[in-house]
Amino acid sequence: MVWYQKFEYAVGHWLQKTAEHVLGCVLCSPGCFSLFRGAALMDDNVMKRYTTKASEASHYVQYDQGEDRWLCTLLLQQGWRVEYNAASDAYTNAPQDFKEFYNQRRRWGPSTMANTIDLLGSGRLTSQRNSSISKLYILYQVISMAASILGPATICLMISGSFVFIFNMDKNNALALAIVPPTVYLILCFKLKSDTQIRIAAIMSIIYAFLMAGTILSIIDTFLTPSGLFLIGMVMLYLITAALHPKEFSLVIYGLLYFICIPSGYLLLAIYSIVNMNNVSWGTRESGVQVKTSAVNSLKKKFMNATCCKCPCLEYEEETSMEVLQAETTTKTEMPQNATETQSRSRRNNIRIVGLPEAVEGPRPTTFFAELLVEILGDQTLQSPPKLDRAHRTLTAKPQPGARPRLVIIRLHRYQTKDLIVREACKRRGKLQYRGTSIQIFEDYTPEVAEERAKYRAVMAKLYNLTCRPAILFPARLQITLENGTKKRFSSPEEAATFAANHKKTSRPE
Repeated sequence: MVWYQKFEYAVGHWLQKTAEHVLGCVLCSPGCFSLFRGAALMDDNVMKRYTTKASEASHYVQYDQGEDRWLCTLLLQQGWRVEYNAASDAYTNAPQDFKEFYNQRRRWGPSTMANTIDLLGSGRLTSQRNSSISKLYILYQVISMAASILGPATICLMISGSFVFIFNMDKNNALALAIVPPTVYLILCFKLKSDTQIRIAAIMSIIYAFLMAGTILSIIDTFLTPSGLFLIGMVMLYLITAALHPKEFSLVIYGLLYFICIPSGYLLLAIYSIVNMNNVSWGTRESGVQVKTSAVNSLKKKFMNATCCKCPCLEYEEETSMEVLQAETTTKTEMPQNATETQSRSRRNNIRIVGLPEAVEGPRPTTFFAELLVEILGDQTLQSPPKLDRAHRTLTAKPQPGARPRLVIIRLHRYQTKDLIVREACKRRGKLQYRGTSIQIFEDYTPEVAEERAKYRAVMAKLYNLTCRPAILFPARLQITLENGTKKRFSSPEEAATFAANHKKTSRPE
């Protein structure tokens, strides 16, 4: 499933997102790949409607099942433009098993259609408010919607073609036979539970994959037909597009898997999504429930083992108690810890410049700050302007003249360069200047990490007077080096303060 989604995401961004960006604007910015302007989100007609609770059947489909698409629809209707940035990097966790994938796409399909219909319904008003959405772009979306509706019928025609090639059947009989399996699956979906529906879809997907392999052979055998020329054209389109994205070219390998899974993704999944529109659960974010369920199942298994083998239950008491405790606390502590760790990793290549006057960077901040670092640190430290990924002021209101300037945040392309700059700035602390103005350079920590590190300031001053050389390790641990070279580490300010109180005082050499 991950390979299938790799190719799907790649093609979707290479072709669909870029086409929407050029012809008009992007209709859906996925939640894991998005960055929105605060002023756009805080628009009353955006945020007020976005936070409206679903009260009708259509609301559950449009509002709750695809919240990222719904947010973009509101932004477009208010005149904002959503763009695609091909140079940005984003990461997400994709569903890894068939059931999770189907439950995810069960939400996406109806939600996408509902939001597109909403946008088309207000097409005239939206095109007046939003200069990026023209009437021609609305027509493009109408054609795309029609193609989506005709998708299942197209799959049936492809399957009938494979029947003709493999079994040498009459075309009419092959078409009738191709319609039977999806019709039977549609009836079963109304009668069976969703988990059973997915199991049947998985089995049918395997059968359809073999038929699609036959379709490929039939097209290759008659490549001069319209179908053959169309397939060759699509393959060439994907190869050329992948060549234009060399870092992602390897993803085109998964195209064959994507092709043989087309009936599953565009026929069976469509049926499953339509029949289960009454199911408004997410289906892909019940990790907390799964953790607790797995812990309970583990307890049951160990209890049965102890009973069957007549082993004393006390052997497992400590282990099982810890497992239950961990399962109960995972949902409470895992997300905040993971969020802090993720933010810290994202800032690993960042530095902060304090005290730099406002507006000195001009319209090209990355070029200015790269040259600035060479100027203030010297060409012996940086022989050439370092490569910067981005550079900007903190996102606060611009200060009044004479007020304290905003911080500058710079992301270096290489961690080694960032580490060199921080070490050199630490050596010259209090001596760095920009045209007579004193400035300072620090690492860019998260607020949580910065708060923990600040707790060591008082005890660090005491240790320094005791001829101990203190240093804070990431994220917030204190290390000291004694006069004889011995190193000690402390995990809390209290532990370091106790050591300082008991350590023999010596005069600090001048």
